[in-house]
Amino acid sequence: MALGLVTLFAFRLAGTTPIRVFFFLATFGVLNLLVMYTATNYAAVRHLWPIRPRSALLPALGVVVTGYVLVRNVWPPPEGTLRAVPYLVIVWLMVGAVRLVTRMRPSWLRMSTRPRSV
Repeated sequence: MALGLVTLFAFRLAGTTPIRVFFFLATFGVLNLLVMYTATNYAAVRHLWPIRPRSALLPALGVVVTGYVLVRNVWPPPEGTLRAVPYLVIVWLMVGAVRLVTRMRPSWLRMSTRPRSV
């Protein structure tokens, strides 16, 4: 919450109009959601493929569709201040990945490498 307040305060100090603040934050959120949907569908494909390959078709289609939408939202780059949003999303995801890796416990790795039961 503090990060959100600091961000809004920074936008206010920069003299950004409310509609530009909305589009900036909405684009940031949507790009993160698209990454999350793509990753979730990919995980579903990895989980379902060994069990029943036919069941993995819809999540595989989901990876293709969300991946396409993500690419089309990033390329060609948006104009103006929205051009920085994809790079901020990458930084945001990298910070999350670093936090995840630095806080991992060996027991989590053992649980994730267990053989799957059918």
